[in-house]
Amino acid sequence: MRTQNFAGVLMMVLAALGFSFKSIFIKLAYQHGVDTLVLLRLRMVLAVPFFIAALLVYRWRQSRSTGSALQATEIQQMPVKLWRQSAAVGGRFLYLLVLSLAGVGGSAWLSFYSISMMDASLSTLIVFTYPAMVVFYKGIRSRSFAGRQILALVLAFAGLMLILRLDRHWNPAPGTSVIIPAAGALAALGAALAFAFYNIGSEALMQSGSGKALSPLELAAYSVILTAATLLFSSGGATDWPLDPAVWGYALLLATVSGFIPFTLFMYGIRRIGAGPGTIINMIGPAFNSLWAWLLLGESRDPLQISGILLIFLGIAGLKLNPRLVSSWLIRRIWLPFWRPLRRLLAAAGIF
Repeated sequence: MRTQNFAGVLMMVLAALGFSFKSIFIKLAYQHGVDTLVLLRLRMVLAVPFFIAALLVYRWRQSRSTGSALQATEIQQMPVKLWRQSAAVGGRFLYLLVLSLAGVGGSAWLSFYSISMMDASLSTLIVFTYPAMVVFYKGIRSRSFAGRQILALVLAFAGLMLILRLDRHWNPAPGTSVIIPAAGALAALGAALAFAFYNIGSEALMQSGSGKALSPLELAAYSVILTAATLLFSSGGATDWPLDPAVWGYALLLATVSGFIPFTLFMYGIRRIGAGPGTIINMIGPAFNSLWAWLLLGESRDPLQISGILLIFLGIAGLKLNPRLVSSWLIRRIWLPFWRPLRRLLAAAGIF
């Protein structure tokens, strides 16, 4: 059990680490003059083979559990099956297509564009407010808000106003300039809104009551494949592909190190340690990102923005975590393993 928990925690840490490099790779790719849409298209297309391979493995494991073998003809017909299965999701292929293009493609493009306009770490943090938007929508729909949810929403959006330094936008002091372009901030908020839409809309496709239920892996794979196909077929032709090998390298890193690999680790990590502890570890993602942005891009924050970052962390944690589960997990997995050997050491020294 301890080995399984350790493996789950390690997977979640590595997933957060991988996701934290996303905006850094995008910022570095922009230094080579690549267009936002071209970089996004390249990332999605390069990610498709990895998700198709994951679907094959997933289908193979399912066949083993049911006792049926995965035939070579099934592998050859995988593209056709992907189309038929996605079209059969409750008879709502158009729903899946819109969800993929708006929630995956739209949020990714807005995020990429935002990073081209502002600091990578701030863009990442703004996008990270999407859980607050999901909870806000569900609260309005159910016409009920818990006190903890209201407090968390206030903290998250107060932190957002601090990191954006709206005081410099509304009442700039002499000799100061607006430090965050409005277009970049609005694009990041749009990306958060689009990803919140994807999270809300995907729930219907993962419920068995709406036709064939999809697993998280299947939903992510279909979304990436549909988005990549749309971007590929809507492109202006081969002349749109970048010639700089560095751009291809960063796009491949975005597709793997900050895409497929952390998603897979996150999915299996959640299965081992649960969503509550997994969310705690997921909180270190933006913190990692701020560190890389400081070390690799030279980005820095003023005291008010640092305060805003802490408020957003507190707000998102309040939305996503169960205090009892969190405290229990922290005591069992963090405090007790540290305190027991320390107590023995103190007792041996005659101090305790």
